[in-house]
Amino acid sequence: DHGTYTYREWSRYGQNSPDSLAAVKNISPYYEVTYDSSRVTLVKVHSATDSLLRVIQYHYDEQNNTIGETLSDSRGNPVLETTFLEQPEDANLLQKVYGPDFTMHATHFFSRRFFDLAQRQVRYELFAVNGKMIAHVETQYNAAGKRILEMTQDDVHYQPLEKLVYDYSGEGRYILETFDSAGKMVSRMTLFHGNQLLTP
Repeated sequence: DHGTYTYREWSRYGQNSPDSLAAVKNISPYYEVTYDSSRVTLVKVHSATDSLLRVIQYHYDEQNNTIGETLSDSRGNPVLETTFLEQPEDANLLQKVYGPDFTMHATHFFSRRFFDLAQRQVRYELFAVNGKMIAHVETQYNAAGKRILEMTQDDVHYQPLEKLVYDYSGEGRYILETFDSAGKMVSRMTLFHGNQLLTP
């Protein structure tokens, strides 16, 4: 299929029969779905007054396998990204949970990123293919938009893994403190623009 269709109810994995636009005008929500070569590429969710509520975009590889999807708000800002491919931080997270000898197989995991209204990542979640969460990272920012706290949680053993604390009180530099799962400080670094210096 090609083109865009409207639906009273829609599920990507169900059998959906399109409705005319007139038939869905007073339905809230209704769905505007775009297909490309029988693949769903874009879903726009509208209210009964035609206001755009949210947008879902699906991503595929060259073999037409779904590799991710992006949920955006009515302004087009990303709210949630789901990825079925290995991400740079995944191997590090998995080794923190399962040990340094753990070997990652990308097809066995998927991840989700959550964003705030300023489009900053506030949460990262890593899942096994069965949907069980393995670990997550929460990030907090100050009023200036600078990262001030990053906490990593082991969701297999239900324990904290690591906490990073950023201190911007110094001029032209900031301090990064790293704490282990027991809350003990294991490193303290003073970071400058483009350079980094270890401090006692």
